[in-house]
Amino acid sequence: MAGPGVVPLQSGFAHNWLETTGELVTGDAFFPQIPERGRLAVQTLLSSPETGWNSVRLYGALLKAGIPILEYNRTMLHQKTMVVDGVWATVGTTNFDDRSFAHNEESNVCFFDQALAVELHQRFLSDLEGCDPVTLAKWRARGLWSKTQETVASFLKEQA
Repeated sequence: MAGPGVVPLQSGFAHNWLETTGELVTGDAFFPQIPERGRLAVQTLLSSPETGWNSVRLYGALLKAGIPILEYNRTMLHQKTMVVDGVWATVGTTNFDDRSFAHNEESNVCFFDQALAVELHQRFLSDLEGCDPVTLAKWRARGLWSKTQETVASFLKEQA
């Protein structure tokens, strides 16, 4: 990514770096000159930090409602993508749950571009080959340790 849409991402990184290390990153080495315009108009969204939690405990209600859930099994992917009507898309780290929207350190870049939206959709479709379906029976059979972690995370979520 290049252009003005990078500025909020740089600022978010600098803020996190300062909180974590106490070191202020500044100057041209960290913030080089940015062109006035990029190829696409983008919107960059950031949110504030808290501890994360796993929303796996909510799979049951989704599965009972007939919503398919697929878990990617090739490697850990943290990025999330969404394509709407083949023209608007977002790429980022935000999970689709209340905690991410309200508390987690997240960043997303949103844009209107049909060619890029179609490419993201095609990548999503090819990634489906590396997914395992989560069934209601499989979800119910998860271990006690997983269920305990989900319950503790749910309790902590309510405390935030």
